Amino acid sequence: MPITLKDIQEIENIEFFYYLKYSFNTPDDIHYPESKLIYWSDLHNTDKRNVDISDVLIIPRYLEYGDYDNSCMVERSNYKLFLEDHKETPFVFDVTGGYGSTGIAISLKEMLNPDNEETAQTIIDTLNSLKTNINAPICPTCKDPMTRSKEHFAQKRRYYHVD
Repeated sequence: MPITLKDIQEIENIEFFYYLKYSFNTPDDIHYPESKLIYWSDLHNTDKRNVDISDVLIIPRYLEYGDYDNSCMVERSNYKLFLEDHKETPFVFDVTGGYGSTGIAISLKEMLNPDNEETAQTIIDTLNSLKTNINAPICPTCKDPMTRSKEHFAQKRRYYHVD
């Protein structure tokens, strides 16, 4: 069954943005990112403007972290594990900005494309697995439930040298 907009909207803790890289030639031109790395400053919330669905990017909040944003090792681990699985997916973008802010953006248009159904379903399943789980271990830093087992989390922390 094809992925629908309703399937996307049911994912918890996501926001919708559009990409607008300002230039003097086309100061108000919304378009698709040209590279796999985009900057937070080029993303704008869709709440403030009507945007064509083909220009919308999904920002999963469980996959972003930074130096001063109240995130912890859980978000950092989620981001790194997600990127390990999807770094070659052409419609998944790495987002970066000041103060170590890092995240993921995913093209809504490509998620709804029937040719990408298998990959899109895998992404949806992954994002849905990041829902807060009441029985999950608790992160010692921020006291939020972790999305994976303590052993898995400790293993990844050692692997990425983040202690």
